[in-house]
Amino acid sequence: MESLSGKLAVVTGGTRGIGRAIAARLLGEGAAVALCGRSTQSVETALEALRPLGRVYGAACDVTQPDQVSGFFAAVDREWGGL
Repeated sequence: MESLSGKLAVVTGGTRGIGRAIAARLLGEGAAVALCGRSTQSVETALEALRPLGRVYGAACDVTQPDQVSGFFAAVDREWGGL
């Protein structure tokens, strides 16, 4: 597998279950990960667990709401300079 070092991945639904496992794997492969989940609490819990694995950013976002998705990607752009 090609190294993911220096790459940025976005994982929606990345706060628990399969999404969180994907985020952890991406971090383990060297990628920085931006993740979102529906609640601030779920995002904070996931960030606590994932921070030791690498560079991670998270925000609450309901992906069924286009304005929230736009806001999430704008926040990722501000945080890391874009995808």
